[in-house]
Amino acid sequence: MQTQDQALDAAVDKAWGRFEAELKRGQRTYPLAVECLYTDDTKTLMSKGHQDPAEFMKACEEWCGGPLQGWGKVRHGWGRTVPDSTGEYKFLMLPAKPHARGAYPTTTVIDDPAYDHDDA
Repeated sequence: MQTQDQALDAAVDKAWGRFEAELKRGQRTYPLAVECLYTDDTKTLMSKGHQDPAEFMKACEEWCGGPLQGWGKVRHGWGRTVPDSTGEYKFLMLPAKPHARGAYPTTTVIDDPAYDHDDA
């Protein structure tokens, strides 16, 4: 029969093994860095990586200089950055399939709660 210490050691070893496996698969970690993406209709605050929602919102509020009132929900997704061939913008951030070529995980919040849907 295992003691509590042995059970804890086994759980830590198992978690560490999963962590090492993720590193070997090449998953990256991204620092929490808020960027603002604009369109004609909306403003999106984004950070690369699937960030903790509470920490992301705190960083967004610091970036904006106050509370985010009237904004939507924090979302985790995937995107990829491509040059804008029209020249209107420096680059475009487009939705992407997870782990597709050039794709990276994102955490976003949009300044319009109308973009929040149950299926998102």
